[in-house]
Amino acid sequence: MIRERPEFPPSLVSLAKPREANFCENIKVALKLPNYIKLIVAFMLLQGGFLAFGINISVLLTPTFTQVQVSLIGALVITVGVVTSMGAGVILNKYQKYLLMTRLSAWGTFILLAVCTYSFYTKDRILIAVNLVVTAIALIPIIPVGIDFAGELTFPYEETVVTGFLLMSAQAFGFFLSLLTLKVSVVDPIKGFALLAGCAGVAALTTLFIREDLRRISFSRSQSEASSLGLTLDP
Repeated sequence: MIRERPEFPPSLVSLAKPREANFCENIKVALKLPNYIKLIVAFMLLQGGFLAFGINISVLLTPTFTQVQVSLIGALVITVGVVTSMGAGVILNKYQKYLLMTRLSAWGTFILLAVCTYSFYTKDRILIAVNLVVTAIALIPIIPVGIDFAGELTFPYEETVVTGFLLMSAQAFGFFLSLLTLKVSVVDPIKGFALLAGCAGVAALTTLFIREDLRRISFSRSQSEASSLGLTLDP
């Protein structure tokens, strides 16, 4: 029941022939695009922070919550984040506000993590749990938003390569950040949250320097105009 391609192309962009280049050539060219580099930095800090939180969730929360409560919080964070990500995808598809959503995710995560860090001093379990769930609403959508934004900023280069490099960078940074978070959190979990908030803060500042260069959407519009005149454009 699975088809290799749809019966009708979803857009004119899909008719464009992809550039034939290997991984290194695609990355070498893509890394010359300053907006893509800035997006990598912001995405790496946010997604890496999420990975570090997930790996060290027991160390971060056990002093305040029981193991059962930690598991429930983790499941709730993932569930809420996934639902929010689906909503973010719908909004992107309709409005194409990539930069706005990237900034909302980054700044929202930074502010909420800072509040969450402070909330640990209150020792109010409900307040802390609510803060964590709301933070997930801001943080997790950066995954689909960042992946789509990377494809826009680097078009017409191979999307699987540029998005793969984006994810690979985040995974690598997340590994090292997880080790650092663990080392800090063993001494004081609040400092672990402060570290994650600091990473989100740097990511938020980085998004201020990203320009919304939607190359794929621009090409699609130009191709539509050219088609109405009987012309064909190459990406």
